[in-house]
Amino acid sequence: MQRNQNYRPNGRRLLELRMARDLTMEDVALAAEIDKRTLVEYEDGTRGEKFQYNQLRHLADFYEVSFESLLQPIETSVAFASV
Repeated sequence: MQRNQNYRPNGRRLLELRMARDLTMEDVALAAEIDKRTLVEYEDGTRGEKFQYNQLRHLADFYEVSFESLLQPIETSVAFASV
């Protein structure tokens, strides 16, 4: 992970992990001890960069993957005002 880079949960990765194990969202939410709505927002990308470290840590532990593999960088563009 790079310094000064914003990250968000990698929804596609989370979905792939869940589908590969033939699990429902309810299964994962219960096992990872997170709210199902939160999991929905992580998977569909509506949660943005606002995530709880401990929630993603529970998911990483549940799927037996690294925490970093569940994150993706947020593309940031710098806009300059014309003078």
